[in-house]
Amino acid sequence: MPITIGHAPSRPSFVTSASMRRVALFDIDSRIPNLALMKLSAYCKTRGCEVVLARKPIRIETDKYFASTVFFRASSRERIDALQALYGDRIEIGGSGIHLGKRHPAEAEASFPDYGLYGHRSYALGFLTRGCRRRCAFCIVPEKEGAVKQTAGSFDDFVPSGQKNVMLLDDNLLSFNGGESTSVAIIPARFLISWRAAMLKSFGHDAVSVVCI
Repeated sequence: MPITIGHAPSRPSFVTSASMRRVALFDIDSRIPNLALMKLSAYCKTRGCEVVLARKPIRIETDKYFASTVFFRASSRERIDALQALYGDRIEIGGSGIHLGKRHPAEAEASFPDYGLYGHRSYALGFLTRGCRRRCAFCIVPEKEGAVKQTAGSFDDFVPSGQKNVMLLDDNLLSFNGGESTSVAIIPARFLISWRAAMLKSFGHDAVSVVCI
């Protein structure tokens, strides 16, 4: 089957229902805890849902099924096909690997990530900004996110109390008008920051750096 990917203009959102009591989340191919699934988990749990996480296509009896795929590759497509064979139109699948425009409901997107979904305590992860001013031919960011814009009010939107290790997922934070002042917020918090390679490369660096304040 040829791989196809949805594009951004329609901006469909995940569909949630007040009747949901048990929800299954499928992480198709993430290499780190999937931020979108952690936010969706938090959103569902605030509505009294039990949330189950699975890393491979298996049958689970729940009221609703969601899946996220990050990568646009054949192995991810095979897992998507397997999930659709199991659940048909009962499963909602989103992520950069299948649709550039699919979004959470606004309230879910604003939710504090549920790190407990992965039992993850090593570091916090999130975006202060999304988008990029560059239009590299190989990159989906300009189509998916557009120009650089602020998406979080502060580190408090995704960093748990007491956590000092932070992975920033921003595509190009330092090209954001105000990015320098946003970065200054790291200093009093004394965060250990892991910067994404893509962001650093736009400033002439070749690898992920860790900045200790």
